[in-house]
Amino acid sequence: MDVDADTFLLENKDDRNEGAASVIRVAKKRRGLMAFLTADVEDVLDGGAFVSAELRLQISDNDDKWGPDGRTVDLHRMTVAWAEGNAARDGLPGPERIDGDGDGATWNCAVDSDISDNNKDCDGAQEWDMDGPAFPFEDAPSDTITVADGDSGQVALDLSDDVQGFLDADFDNYGWLVKKTNESKKGKADFASREHDALAGPVLAIIYTPLDGVCDTPPGGGGGGGGGGGRPGIAPGEPGPQGDGGGNQISISPTDVGETYMYADDWDEDGFEDDFDNCMFRWNPQQDDQDGDSRGDLCDLCPRHFNPDQLDGDSDGLGDRCDGDSDNDGVANAVDNCPVTSNAGQSDVDGDSMGDACDDDDDDDGFPDLEDRCPRVATERNLHPRFIEGIGPEDCNSDIDLDGVLDTRDNCPAIPNFDQDDLDGDGVGDGCDGDLDGDAVPNSLDNCGATANAEQDDSDRDGVGDPCDPAFCFVVDTRRPDHCLHPEAPFRVSAGPDLQVPTGQEIRLRLFANRQNAAMRYAWHVAESPAGSGAVARRAAGAVVGSDLFEYHYPDGLPATFRPDQPGRYRIVVGADLAYPDAQGRNSAAAERIIVAVGDPVDSGGCAVALTPGDTRTSDGLGALALVGLFGLLRRRRHP
Repeated sequence: MDVDADTFLLENKDDRNEGAASVIRVAKKRRGLMAFLTADVEDVLDGGAFVSAELRLQISDNDDKWGPDGRTVDLHRMTVAWAEGNAARDGLPGPERIDGDGDGATWNCAVDSDISDNNKDCDGAQEWDMDGPAFPFEDAPSDTITVADGDSGQVALDLSDDVQGFLDADFDNYGWLVKKTNESKKGKADFASREHDALAGPVLAIIYTPLDGVCDTPPGGGGGGGGGGGRPGIAPGEPGPQGDGGGNQISISPTDVGETYMYADDWDEDGFEDDFDNCMFRWNPQQDDQDGDSRGDLCDLCPRHFNPDQLDGDSDGLGDRCDGDSDNDGVANAVDNCPVTSNAGQSDVDGDSMGDACDDDDDDDGFPDLEDRCPRVATERNLHPRFIEGIGPEDCNSDIDLDGVLDTRDNCPAIPNFDQDDLDGDGVGDGCDGDLDGDAVPNSLDNCGATANAEQDDSDRDGVGDPCDPAFCFVVDTRRPDHCLHPEAPFRVSAGPDLQVPTGQEIRLRLFANRQNAAMRYAWHVAESPAGSGAVARRAAGAVVGSDLFEYHYPDGLPATFRPDQPGRYRIVVGADLAYPDAQGRNSAAAERIIVAVGDPVDSGGCAVALTPGDTRTSDGLGALALVGLFGLLRRRRHP
C-alpha cells in the first residue's frame, strides 16, 4: 500500500503532470515532489518520543555530468498543498506514455483540474509560483547533498526539524521539493519513485524512544481514509489513491525493493538484497561504487578504475586495470612490450614494440608464427631453413621459455608448459590460458578453475563451485569457512557472521542450523556488552519450523532483532532445542555472534522504523502466542 505521494515538475512543459512516473527527476528544468503522512509518524511513535527522521532515496539513473567536484541538490519543505496526479510522459516512448486524468501537480498548478489536456487548469489557491519570487516552498533548504559522476545507490537527508515541526503543528505537512541548488548547471539524477518496478521509492526512517521502553512493531498506519484526509501533498477533499478509503501501513527494515526481510536474502545484512547488492558478502550500506562499474568499492579489484569484468591475469588481487604489472613478469606495464602476457626477457625479434610472447608474427614477414617455417627469420616465401643461406634450424626454432618445446610447436611459447597441457582444447596451453576450462569465466574469478561452471553455481557458498566441490558444507560466514554447517554432522546452529555496524543500527538476528525445516525452539540473549549499555534482544524467544536452505524464517515476518546503544563489543548468544529426537543424537546447540558498534551512543530505548510501501502487521504478544500454539500443535501431531 502506497505511503508516499511523489511526482516531478517540468519547467519547459509547465502544464504536464508526472505523478505516475517511475522516477523523481532532478535536473535543469526538473524538480521533484514527495510527501509522507504525519498520521503514520504518529502511529509509529504511539505516544513515544520522536528523536530524528531521515529521508532515503535510491538513485536509479545518473547522467554523470555533475562536473569534477559534483554539484549540490537541496530539499525544501513545501508550504502549499498539491495533488500527485497519475500521468507519465517525460522521456517515454509513445506506447509507454500515460496521459492521466483528473487532478495533478504541474509547474504552473499545485492542483491542475484536468491534467489530460496539457493546459493550465487552475487559478487562485490552486495556482502556485514555481518561477518565483513567491515560491511555494521554504527558501532555506532542510538539507543538502552532493551528487557526483558515478554516484549510485542510496542517499540520505536529515528531516528531523521538519518532522518535529509537523508533529508539534508548527506548520502544515505538504511534503518536500527536491531540486538542484544551481539549476543552470548540467547534471541529471533520477530517484526511484513509488512506481519503480525494481527499487524502493522514498523511505522516511524514524528514530524514536517508545513510551514503555519496549520497541514494538507499529500497527498499520491510519490516515487518508475515505478522501485525501490529512495526506500531505493532497489538496483538501481530493480522493486518496485508488479511492480505497483505507489507512496506509508501516514497514520495518526495508530491503532495496521495499519488502520486509523474511528469508536469507541479505547475506551481509546491509539493507540490500543479494541480487541487488554490489558487494554481497561485505557490509556496505552506502553501496559506494566510485568508478561506477557495479562492483562495490569494498570488493572491487580496482575501486578507482572502471573494470566490470574484474580481470586479474596474474591473480595477485589487483585487477588488470590498476595493476602496475598486470602479468607479474617484473616489468612495469608502462614499458612492458607484452603488458598482459609474461615476457620477462622482453624478446622482440622484429622490433615492432610488441614482445614475441604476444606477437603472432614475431619476424613480421606476413606469415603467422604457427604457420611460419622459420618464425624468427623473415622470408618472402616462407622458405624452409635449409633453403635460407646462413640460417640453420636452431635459428628458426627457438625455445624462449626453455621448456624443451620449440616455439613453433609450443602452445605457451613464453611460459614453461612442459607437458603442453590444454584442458579446454582451444590451442592455448594451460600455463598461459586466461580461461583454463573454457567456460567464459576468467581464471581469477572462476570458482572452478579447471571444471567448466559457466553459471558459477556454489550451493554451499564456500567459494568452490558445485562441479568441483568435494563436499557440501554450508558457509554462514565467508571469513570463517571452517565454521560451516554440515547437514550430516550432529545438530548445530549458527548466529550468522560477525558484524561492525553504526551504534543505533537495528540488526536482524539470523538463525541458521545444519538441519532444514526442523521444528525448534530458540532463545537469544546478550552475554557481553559495553559499560552503560541497556540493549537487549527483541522478540528474543520463540519457535521456528521452516527454512530457506539453512536459514530459518521467523513467523509472520517478525524477526528477533538487536540494537546496540553504546559503541563497543557485544556478544550475542542463541540457544536452540529440536522439537524431535535427532538421528545424530544431539538435540540442543548454541552459538554466538560478535557485533562491534561504532559511533556515538544512542538512547537504549530508541527504536528505528522506516515508512515505506507496507505490509500487514501482528503485535509481538500475538506473534509469540501463535508461535507457541504452532509448536505445540506440531508436537501433538507427531506424538499422538
